[in-house]
Amino acid sequence: TPRPRHGHVGLKNAAATCYMNSVLQQLYMIPLIRASILRADDDVEEKWQSQQPPEDAEKHSVFYQLQCIFGHLQDSRMEHFVPKGFWDTYRLWGMPVNLREHQDAVEFFTNLVDQLDEHLKSVALPQIFQETFGGVFV
Repeated sequence: TPRPRHGHVGLKNAAATCYMNSVLQQLYMIPLIRASILRADDDVEEKWQSQQPPEDAEKHSVFYQLQCIFGHLQDSRMEHFVPKGFWDTYRLWGMPVNLREHQDAVEFFTNLVDQLDEHLKSVALPQIFQETFGGVFV
């Protein structure tokens, strides 16, 4: 199905992933977050330094999968995008997510931004979520 006239692309629901989709689409609609994610070059191969990274190491990164989602939401000509790579890669507290079980959107958001900022920190890039949403205790 072609991209809707209003210009926005949706995300396919895989049974009970509406909590994921709503958070991902809200993050995408924040211009600073969207631009930062799309332009970031995390160069996964450098992270492996002298070791040989797995051939598809980048594809198993939640950060890379988020970049794919944002790229499709921005440029796809289709009505919706199926984020299967994200579903396969994302772990909630280290465990694979059962796509048929509802989860809490706030818990998903918190876990996701923690994972993304940790990844950005590990490749010496700014932690955009902490910088955007973080506060300071005084």
